[in-house]
Amino acid sequence: MEVSGYSGSVVDLGLFTTVLETADGIFVSIPNSSVWSNAIKNFSRNGKRRMDITVAISYGDSIEDGLTALRELVSEDQRIMAAPEPQYLVHTLADSSVNLQLRAWAPTSDYWDIHWNIQRKMKGKIESKGITIPFPQRDLHIIQAKDGIPNKLS
Repeated sequence: MEVSGYSGSVVDLGLFTTVLETADGIFVSIPNSSVWSNAIKNFSRNGKRRMDITVAISYGDSIEDGLTALRELVSEDQRIMAAPEPQYLVHTLADSSVNLQLRAWAPTSDYWDIHWNIQRKMKGKIESKGITIPFPQRDLHIIQAKDGIPNKLS
C-alpha cells in the first residue's frame, strides 16, 4: 500500500491510525485523517500487475536483435502471463542509447520475483546477441580563436 508518501504493508488499522511496515522493516504510523483524505495505492489488491523493464542498447546495435532478446527472456519464465500479451517496444531514443522496454503481466504474488529475475538475466541475454549496453557519453568541442587564445564561454 502507498499512502501519504509512505509504502508498506498494513500491520494494523486502528480507530485513529493506520500502521504500516515498510519493505525495509520500518514502523510507520499514519493518522487516519491523512489516510482517508489522500489517494491510496494498493499493490496487492488486483490479481495481476504489469512490469515495465527498460534496457538501453547502443545506436549501432540491431533493434530487432534487442527485441528478440526480450522475447526470449519472457519465453524462459512460464510465470509471465500470456494474456494480456507482453509488449516489446522501442521506448526512447535517448542521448546515448536506444531504450527498449518489455511490458509484461505477472501474478501479483510473483511480481517482484519475476521482475528481479528478468533484471538479473537481462545483461547476459543482451550480450549473447552481440549487443552492448552503452554508458552515457558527451562529445566536447573546443573552439580556439585564431590568435591561439580559447574563446570565453558565456
